[in-house]
Amino acid sequence: GMGGRLDATNVILPIISVITNISLEHQFFLGNRLMEIAYEKAGIVKDNVDLVTGARQRRVVDFFREVCRDKNAPFWKLGKDFRYRSKRGIFSYYGITRNIKGINLSLKGRFQIRNAALALFIIELLERKGYQIGEDQIISGLINAKWPGRMHIFSRNPLLILDGAHNPSAIRELYCSIKEDFIFKNMILVIGVMKDKDINNILRNIIPFADHVIFTRPKYYRSASPLKLWDLSEGVCKSGEIIESLPVAIDKARDIALSDDLILVTGSLFTVGEALSYLDPVKFNPDNIS
Repeated sequence: GMGGRLDATNVILPIISVITNISLEHQFFLGNRLMEIAYEKAGIVKDNVDLVTGARQRRVVDFFREVCRDKNAPFWKLGKDFRYRSKRGIFSYYGITRNIKGINLSLKGRFQIRNAALALFIIELLERKGYQIGEDQIISGLINAKWPGRMHIFSRNPLLILDGAHNPSAIRELYCSIKEDFIFKNMILVIGVMKDKDINNILRNIIPFADHVIFTRPKYYRSASPLKLWDLSEGVCKSGEIIESLPVAIDKARDIALSDDLILVTGSLFTVGEALSYLDPVKFNPDNIS
């Protein structure tokens, strides 16, 4: 499902509710404004059940706080009730009673640092409700967690990263994380996007930073045509080409990349999923979803 208020999972009475962030996505179903999307997300808030959020927009946070007040639900916000610091990829957490310092997170990207802080605070709330979770287990989780398709480093020399960013906010975070965490000469972008997404703003948050772009598509009925991606990138694309087949696009990127370049495959989880099944069909067994 999606959203929150009408999501199928909302039939469950949770121990803790979490809204990681609010951004413009699934607008056709959830609304075209942040506050409309926030309303749908806030539909998960239950009477007397804690809500934890990493949302940063003041109006959104104030709205969540008001909903929680009406439902007598404790409200917790990242940056106020718990905090984190990150320097050169090293993560430290400061919570209610637990502080964890100097952890090298296995999951890369600025958004994963915030997610880690949210996860640790949720653990603190669970412990207050009687659950026992040891610090060794927590640290092991932080340094060993894996999430295929999210800042996924598939190979090096050249660096090949796959990330399923599929909205303007996510693609912007992706580029900022890559710029901060990796050193490379040229970026070769392989991009395929679903036609029901905010394609124009997705492209404009990543295309200008690529040295060469290969516009492609996964084998899925929702995928936008590479020609449309090309047309929408006019004026901001330094160098580009259209390759309809995603596997052929990946092969072309690997052919032209030098050892100190970056190949970035992104734009959709469907794009990344098909790419992984092509690059490693044993580990990522392809599904027939066409």
